[in-house]
Amino acid sequence: PVGLNRIIASGISSLHSQFNSAIDTLKSNSGTYPVSNESSAQGRPETRDLVARGMHNSTASSLCTKPGTREIGDVEEYPIYKWVDDQGQTHYSDRRPTDSPVSRVDQVANSQLFRFNLERRNANLPPTYEGYIKASGTKIYDFYESWLGREALEQSQIQLLVFGQNAEFERYRAQHAPSLKSSSGFYTHRKNLAVINHSQSIEQTQKTSVHEIGHLITAAHLGAIPAWLTEGLSEYFEDIDPTALATPVRPAPRRKAHLRKLQAKGTLANLDHYLSADRDQFYGQEIQQHYLAAWSLLHMMMSTDKGQKVISSLLKEQRDNFCKPFDARARLYSLYPGGYSGLSMDWVTWVSK
Repeated sequence: PVGLNRIIASGISSLHSQFNSAIDTLKSNSGTYPVSNESSAQGRPETRDLVARGMHNSTASSLCTKPGTREIGDVEEYPIYKWVDDQGQTHYSDRRPTDSPVSRVDQVANSQLFRFNLERRNANLPPTYEGYIKASGTKIYDFYESWLGREALEQSQIQLLVFGQNAEFERYRAQHAPSLKSSSGFYTHRKNLAVINHSQSIEQTQKTSVHEIGHLITAAHLGAIPAWLTEGLSEYFEDIDPTALATPVRPAPRRKAHLRKLQAKGTLANLDHYLSADRDQFYGQEIQQHYLAAWSLLHMMMSTDKGQKVISSLLKEQRDNFCKPFDARARLYSLYPGGYSGLSMDWVTWVSK
């Protein structure tokens, strides 16, 4: 697999001692590639297993774990059927008609960004749901291509499990993610699976689904990253309009209005307070403010050319330092024009507009 080959080629520390156990794990769970349990810069094991919408926590996964990926040139073949109806009109479809003679005209693209699997459990999803998620996934890949370059793209396996009944979702969550308290969905890094609760509106289900596959695609390219960064990215992806071709991603007005209220009340902390939080703090008592801060920071940076360049540089360095101690917060401050002061001032100005 591409992910394992890249890990081997990079000469990760302690690979020899971990290799046999990695192979055993691959045989039992092909979705992840555990390599080592390297400590973070603070000397503590950095862990990431389950990332949940609403209440995310870290459990016992390694900093050096990424979902399995393929080359984007590894393309699946899809059958394309061609037929002529009674009026002489020619049709093409990936579904074989039952009332007309057909011929197969299989077409194979030269690249494929992701493979897609959707499992429904008593979930009455509209026919447009799958297309919405695939289109959103393609747009997420557009961002990663602009940030990392096309040569760095990896084909991910988007796996969605959607429950239509809250009780079934809760039973699954209690069995597979007992430490989480999410009521709408979560992403399990270990299984590389996005689990969604569809006991909500279809609009919210779609947003939750895009948020979770954002985690999945991010993990495929970067591995484990700080909470403020992975959540900021997925929160930003939620605002994607997959039906708009060239429209920029616009921040949800109600969320920005909430930030302004916090700012007016004097209860909005400084930016470093949010970015310096560890995972327990990020998903703790101030979780809503942490989400808002991460969301707003990504939107602010993506709204300017200089911010986009900083994000691109930061994510490239995060990727290049996979399985190594890397202080993304400190690097962000050093990359941004004017350092932390410039970043904080631009963020406060963006919030107040």
